[in-house]
Amino acid sequence: MLNNNNLYDVENLDEQYIRTISKKNKLVNDLIQFVPHPCVILDSDFKIIASNSLFWDFFNISDNNENIRDVLENFLDENQFDIFLNWFSIFFNNSVPIRNILLNGTNNNIDQKVQFSGNMVPIEDSNFLLLTITDLTNSLDETSKLFAGKNESLKEALIFERRKSEFLLNISHDLRTPLNVILGTIQLSELTIKNATEYSVDIMERRIGIIKQNCYRLLKLVNNLIDISRIDVGYKSVEICNFDIVTKIRDIVSSITEYAENKTLSLSFKSDLEEQVIACDTDKIERIMFNLLSNAIKFSNQGGIIEVCITSDKNWVTITVKDNGIGIPKDKIKYIFKRFKQVNDDLSSRSGGSGIGLSLVKSLVEMLKGSISLESTPDVGSTFTVKLPNKKLSAKTSKKNSRIAEATVRSNLERIKIEFSDL
Repeated sequence: MLNNNNLYDVENLDEQYIRTISKKNKLVNDLIQFVPHPCVILDSDFKIIASNSLFWDFFNISDNNENIRDVLENFLDENQFDIFLNWFSIFFNNSVPIRNILLNGTNNNIDQKVQFSGNMVPIEDSNFLLLTITDLTNSLDETSKLFAGKNESLKEALIFERRKSEFLLNISHDLRTPLNVILGTIQLSELTIKNATEYSVDIMERRIGIIKQNCYRLLKLVNNLIDISRIDVGYKSVEICNFDIVTKIRDIVSSITEYAENKTLSLSFKSDLEEQVIACDTDKIERIMFNLLSNAIKFSNQGGIIEVCITSDKNWVTITVKDNGIGIPKDKIKYIFKRFKQVNDDLSSRSGGSGIGLSLVKSLVEMLKGSISLESTPDVGSTFTVKLPNKKLSAKTSKKNSRIAEATVRSNLERIKIEFSDL
C-alpha cells in the first residue's frame, strides 16, 4: 500500500515526465519549422503531433485541425484520398514503404500536382511519420513543355530527313533519266554509223539534238544545286544596277513564247507602265522569271492561258505570273517554297523535278530585298506574286555595275535552253 509520501513521488514523476515530453515536442516542433517544405509529423491514427507554418499556409487553413484526414479530405478527391490512406498505412504495418507518391489535388479551385514524401522517425518509444509535401505543379508543367518542345524539334528533324531522302530519290531520278536517254541515243548513233545511208545525216542531227537537250537538263539541275549551296554558305552575291524592269520582263516573256506555243498555250504580257527603272540584279530577275514561267508552262493543260503583269506604286514593283493550270491545294501552299519538297507526288511523275526550284526562287527574291507569295486553287490555277523595292541607284554606281547586265544579255539564249530543257 502506498503511503502519502510515495503517492507524492509518483505524481511528481508524472509531472516531470509530462514536462520532459512537452519540451521534446516543442523541440521537434521548433526544428521542423526550418524544413523548407510543408511538413507535418503524424502518429498511426493520423493525428498531427507537430507541424510547420508552411504546412498550414500551403492548404490555406488554420492550425486548429488535429487530424491529417480532415485536412486532406478537402484537398484530394475520393480516389486520390484512398490512395493516400493505403500509402500511409504501409508505414505502420512493417512493410517496405514507397517513400514518395504523386497525387493530384485541388486548392482554392486550382489543380495541383503534389508529391508526398514519408520517413519514419522514432520519438521516445514510438514511431511517427514525418510527412513533407512538395508542389510540383509548375515544375511538371515546365518539364512537359520542355519535352513537348524537344518532341516537336525531333518531329521537325525527322520531317527534314524524310524530305532530304525524297530529294535524293528525285534528284537520282532526274540524273538517271537524261543519262539513259543520252546513252541510248549514242548506242543508236553507233548503229547508224555502221549502217550509213543517205538519210544518216538527218538522223544524226536529230539525235545530237536529243543529246544536247538532255545535257541542258543535267546542267539546269547542277546549276540549281550549285546556286542553292552558294546561297546557304553566303557565297552568292548581288550585282545591282539601274534598268527598265518593264522592258526586261517583256523581253523575257517574248523570248520563251515558242515554248508556250509548243504546248498550245496562250502567253501574254500586260502592263500600264511604259517604263519603270529600278535598282536590281538582271541575272537574278531572269532566273526568277524563267523558273516561274517554266513552272506555269509545265503545269498548265493544253489550251491554257498564262498572263504576266507588272504594276508599281511608291514603294514596290509587283510582278505577277498567273495561269489557269492544275493549281495547288490550300493545305499544300505552305510547303511550296520549302527545300526538298514537292507539294504533290503526282507532279513528280508528271513533270519530274527535284523540289528545289521554287526554294531557289524564294532565296533569290529575298536577296533582292523582295518577297514572293502564292495564291492557288486546284483545277482553277495559280498566281505567283513577286514584290521588288521601287528604288534606284545613283548614276555613278549604276554605270559601274551596268557591264554585268550586258554580259548577262549576251548569254540569254543559252540560258533559256537550259531553264526550259525539262518541258
